Amino acid sequence: MGLKPAPPIRSYERLEDLPQINGVTLIGNMSSSDLGIVYDDTTQNWNDQVGFIPPKGAIIVYSDYATKDGVDIPNFKVGDGLAYLVDLPFVGDDLRLTLMGHLQNTTIHITAAEREKWDNKVSCAVTEIDTDEYLLALITG
Repeated sequence: MGLKPAPPIRSYERLEDLPQINGVTLIGNMSSSDLGIVYDDTTQNWNDQVGFIPPKGAIIVYSDYATKDGVDIPNFKVGDGLAYLVDLPFVGDDLRLTLMGHLQNTTIHITAAEREKWDNKVSCAVTEIDTDEYLLALITG
């Protein structure tokens, strides 16, 4: 049996072990809210959610922006998985500015040299085992 080009994947959902974030399987067009990462709404709407306990680590954004030094900064809270939203404190201005800068820094956890080393270093080969069964090999180098 020789290596053959991979047949086209017709259905992502038919694959096994689909990736997940926060226990949510990644299928279709999903938002950060769908994944339990970031929730965004107005202060009034958040105040109406009296029984909402945000998941641990979830970011709750209040879309009524505050302005500091000419920059619009959203008010937000971070869920702990235990407290009701109304009981969680707002994140302070200094921490908000730090986090906003952190989110905008695309090389803080990986350097450009590391990214260059890792990018495009994997190739793929597929071997047909039987009708509709294939072996996928990922080759690094």
